[in-house]
Amino acid sequence: MKIHKMSISRVNTLKLSYQYYLMLFLCIMFSFSAILSLYALTNEVRANYDYIAMHDVDLLPLNPQLLYSYPEQPIHLAAPTLHPRYHYEKFIGGILLINKKQFELVNGLSNRYWGWGLEDDEFYVRLRDAHINITRPVNITTGIDGTFRHVHGKERKRDTVKCYNQREVTRRRDRQTGLHDVNYTVLSNINMEIQGAPLIVINIRLFCNYSATPWCDCSKSTEFSVKQKKSSE
Repeated sequence: MKIHKMSISRVNTLKLSYQYYLMLFLCIMFSFSAILSLYALTNEVRANYDYIAMHDVDLLPLNPQLLYSYPEQPIHLAAPTLHPRYHYEKFIGGILLINKKQFELVNGLSNRYWGWGLEDDEFYVRLRDAHINITRPVNITTGIDGTFRHVHGKERKRDTVKCYNQREVTRRRDRQTGLHDVNYTVLSNINMEIQGAPLIVINIRLFCNYSATPWCDCSKSTEFSVKQKKSSE
């Protein structure tokens, strides 16, 4: 296991007091929104954070003018004019800093998103409806080619499989789910160091609400379809 050297050197340059947390999830399918919410919910983290960096693991900042300091208003560091891949105006993915008060005010992220994509678009609507202004970096001249390094290779395929009515439901504003109903349990905590950096590993089991989001396990949809086809023959 390695913590990228750029990450450690950047923190040291900023002279910040920090603690690394690594959460390992036991779940059927990846859920980025639930993972972010759990960083704000677990007792091990909740008492020790002031703001969250909603940060794609494969997007590394190259420009030292991108500051990770406390945001009075959400700041979208990976702005559409800087991100190497996504350039639409309402895009707030990649890297977004938001303080604890505002994250809790909008009830975190929706729990309806399993697999890859769209959870940040729904979060944009939550911020808009709460009249929270999103800011972006100014006077960054390195553009889409020199501001970030995007290290998501073609061999790492995103989980884009959709099933049931997932496409329909996840394109609507979710006013029901969020921080208050993430279903999880902490299995264990491990204190360790990686390359001299303090690290707490938190093992978590994340549960799916099959009645609300059956698409957390699309294999069941496939099996059901196969059974239906066979029974009708």
